[in-house]
Amino acid sequence: MSEINPTESKQPETVAAARLAAEVRPVADLTPAERDSMYAIMSGHFLNVSRAQFLQDLSEKQSVVVMKDAAEGRLRGFSTIGRITATVDGQTVTGHFSGDTVIEPEFWGEHAWLSVWAAHSFAQADKLAPAPLYWVLLTATHRSYRLLANLFKEYYPRHDQPTPERVQSQLDALVRVKFPAEYDAGRGVVYLKNQTPVRPDRVDPATAERDAPEVRYFREANPGYASGDFLACMTRLSRDNITPLGRRVLGTN
Repeated sequence: MSEINPTESKQPETVAAARLAAEVRPVADLTPAERDSMYAIMSGHFLNVSRAQFLQDLSEKQSVVVMKDAAEGRLRGFSTIGRITATVDGQTVTGHFSGDTVIEPEFWGEHAWLSVWAAHSFAQADKLAPAPLYWVLLTATHRSYRLLANLFKEYYPRHDQPTPERVQSQLDALVRVKFPAEYDAGRGVVYLKNQTPVRPDRVDPATAERDAPEVRYFREANPGYASGDFLACMTRLSRDNITPLGRRVLGTN
């Protein structure tokens, strides 16, 4: 697995929202207090999260979107980012891997951090061009799967068309880099040995109860999501692959 050079993120990409301010930081630059806050937010959202495992997972990432309360400066959420590579049919495939993404419930609906994530992610795609960069997302929630579907035109897996064989091979290869023993390629689901399901009081009812095709598909494709099973998803990080809604949310041209 290749890694993003931490020096690539030394100059933080920052934007302020009404209630949250977000910036991309190298994981290596996080302070002990910030790591403590991140673990507290993580363990408050998921069950069975050990501090040792959280810090180990964090150390394997290169960058993190840090979200802080714009008024008080308190850390309220984060999204970790790493890079993974695999070889498929003799060709190198590169994935922009989203690890843990957690935001405190009172800040759900604050989307300005996504434009910071997008600026960083598409900058990485530009550096890799003309080779493609793929966003690899493992999701155990309706919320993040619907986010993927709303932001990108072409993504997989999806309810309205089968995943092309080559795309499936690329996704399988990338996910196996991270989870060689826990990924069931036949189902497209990661079954963690130590499951960390979302706490029942942190499930977004507005999303989970919505009778949308994407929500129904997510339930069918990942029936064990409530127990902490993750559906493996992928999309191409290209500006021509963004939906009109995605352009507004991500702030891309």
